[in-house]
Amino acid sequence: MKITYIHHSAFLVETESVYLLFDYFQGNLPELSEKKPLYVFASHRHPDHFSKVIFELEEKHPKIHYILAFDIWSKRVPESCKGKTEFLNPGQVLDDGTLKVEGFKSTDEGVAFWCSVDGLEIYHAGDLNHWYWDGEDPQWNKNMAKAYQEEISKMHGRTADIAFLPLDPRLGEYFYLGIDDFVKEVDAKRIFPMHFWGEYDVAERLKCHVRRDTVTESLRSMKREKAGKSERGNKMQPATSMNIRKVQDEEAKRERFASWYITLPGIPEYEKEMIEKSLKYNVWKELLTLFVIYMILSLAWFFGAGLYDPFQSITGYKLTGKKKVIAVVQEDGQSLRLKDPNKGEHVQYTLAELGMDPVKYSYGNRLQTYWEKETDGEYHFLAILPEKQVSKIEGLYYGVIGVGYFTILIGGISVFFIRRKRYTGWFPRFYDRMEKFYSEYDVWRKYSVEEGYDTIDAIIAYGNKNQPSFVKKFSCTRLTREEEKKKKSKIIAVWLTTIAGMTGIILIISLQVSIASEIEQRKNEARTAAVLEKLQAAINGKRPGPADGSESYSYADMIDRARNTFPEEDVYYKLLTTEEYVALIVTTKKKQNVCFDRYVPVHGSIGEEGTEYKLAISMVSDAIQPDDILHNYTGILLSPTS
Repeated sequence: MKITYIHHSAFLVETESVYLLFDYFQGNLPELSEKKPLYVFASHRHPDHFSKVIFELEEKHPKIHYILAFDIWSKRVPESCKGKTEFLNPGQVLDDGTLKVEGFKSTDEGVAFWCSVDGLEIYHAGDLNHWYWDGEDPQWNKNMAKAYQEEISKMHGRTADIAFLPLDPRLGEYFYLGIDDFVKEVDAKRIFPMHFWGEYDVAERLKCHVRRDTVTESLRSMKREKAGKSERGNKMQPATSMNIRKVQDEEAKRERFASWYITLPGIPEYEKEMIEKSLKYNVWKELLTLFVIYMILSLAWFFGAGLYDPFQSITGYKLTGKKKVIAVVQEDGQSLRLKDPNKGEHVQYTLAELGMDPVKYSYGNRLQTYWEKETDGEYHFLAILPEKQVSKIEGLYYGVIGVGYFTILIGGISVFFIRRKRYTGWFPRFYDRMEKFYSEYDVWRKYSVEEGYDTIDAIIAYGNKNQPSFVKKFSCTRLTREEEKKKKSKIIAVWLTTIAGMTGIILIISLQVSIASEIEQRKNEARTAAVLEKLQAAINGKRPGPADGSESYSYADMIDRARNTFPEEDVYYKLLTTEEYVALIVTTKKKQNVCFDRYVPVHGSIGEEGTEYKLAISMVSDAIQPDDILHNYTGILLSPTS
């Protein structure tokens, strides 16, 4: 048997009768005999395990067969190769008499392969591995461990002549777990690491690795009895609270250790840089920086948001900061009373004088008037808005302001703790590994017990006395670049989350306002449709008008009164309805006048058959221009003479 490593997870296995090519996507292949069948495997669809380049091999090798994982799309297989391709599912067995292949479910994507050929048992894991990611949700890691152990338990008691297993350095200190679990279930004569992303020293790291569970219970007891400390001694932890005294005490120990550690030979430069930043990291300085940044961002947000006037888009006037005066609609429904800022006393205006539509308001309605002070000291009327509308606008505006402040605060605090964890996060990993190592070599007994060293001092003492051995043993304890990237990405994640949360709250507030407005509009539309139906029936029925002296109006009476307003012309009318009244606004094509008639139900409900009304308001006004009716009318009443 001959094994050729190609790249990443790609291997070529040559047995007596066949070639087996696993997860090939790039790299140089050796010369292959055309006499032997070539079986090409792809464990899953990820680009570092599968590429369409494998189908180019068909042109060079006449006896080629493809065994692809079930998750690879069949449409990616060329037509010329489909007759030579099999798709393998977990638990499925393929046997063509020469080669037997069994599929196992991956803990990532696709399958793992167990091949039996020429009396050999060959296992290729693909991405079936114990993927334990530091910083991932603990429950996720727990589920991953369970899934991996359940799958490899199906191989219990088997013997593999060759096993190709992932040894991924991106997993940090947990890179070895997959292989460790595998060899407990399977008797593997030879193991070939793969999926190590070009970091070939990962094999040496595996050789020098000492598992966390090697610390004996007797050592734990000794440390508890002699030192009166926890199992982990004086180990520093990243700051997780604002207990400054505790943080500073821990920092002193951490900095003493870090200052010594970076003097050791063989420490990578990027790692030294991080440790130096860690030494320079000061809690008080960071808190002061956080406060300054928070104040700057808060002021920027306040003044920036203050430049926006939410009322300007509605009225055309910048109303924020203008004098506000409450006005109340009077009993006649046509006038309102307010305290005139120029006269200093309550005065009465008609709705028409302030450009208001009298058909929209009734007794007791409150409106907000806005006034601008001129250079001569007199106030000039700007705009008027219903008080309920003002409340909705202001509520939305101040909600956005508040969410902005909250986002800045939470974002700043989150960044503080993430940065602190980043600059202190190197320490626990190194400490744990060293602690186990020194326990194995009885350093605790020699230093901690006999000479009274604490945990950190014992490490430093041993390193100074046995530095060559120390460097050799811990050359594989450095942080990976992937770990650094994950730390940095957390800051971005926090900001994106807070921004998304702010956006979501704003959208919910806006949606609530929009939904309420839409519901009210739908109700008005339904009422208007019902009233219009009755009016149209009255128009078609051509009923006579009300009797003299009658105060009761039907739908037919409303139409007749509107028609009689301008007896010699065609009448254009506009229909408005609310929960409280029905209004007919009428004019003629000559645009001479606009008349308002407001009817209030006496018996029955608006839109129902047989409802009786009384005429509450009847007036002529220029608050609404005739063009509004002519270009947006509900119907036309023809004159009796037409």
